[in-house]
Amino acid sequence: MSDNCLIKCMIVIVDRGKGDAIVRYLREQNVMCNFILPGHGTASQQWLNLLGMGEIKKDVVISVLDKNRIGGIFEGLGEHFGIRGAGHGVAFTVAINSIGGKRLLNYCLGNVEE
Repeated sequence: MSDNCLIKCMIVIVDRGKGDAIVRYLREQNVMCNFILPGHGTASQQWLNLLGMGEIKKDVVISVLDKNRIGGIFEGLGEHFGIRGAGHGVAFTVAINSIGGKRLLNYCLGNVEE
């Protein structure tokens, strides 16, 4: 299956309180369309202890960006926040095949008109 989309929705899940730092980093990288939602894990405390994880309260950061920038952004998340390491969060993308309007598309891609 080919990926013909121009933009991606990136979801980053980190421990509660780290979402603001992720968004600051993304804005420095000219990723302007970001949302932070509170998340809550569903694993039991027994499983969390077994896996060496403690916090079930999460920040879910949802961003929209150009698909060609994903690799660099993922690399930066790994370097600055340890996302590639176990227990530091998870990041993934979902294709966006349509968006409502050229102005919104330009904003999502960081082409902000003054």
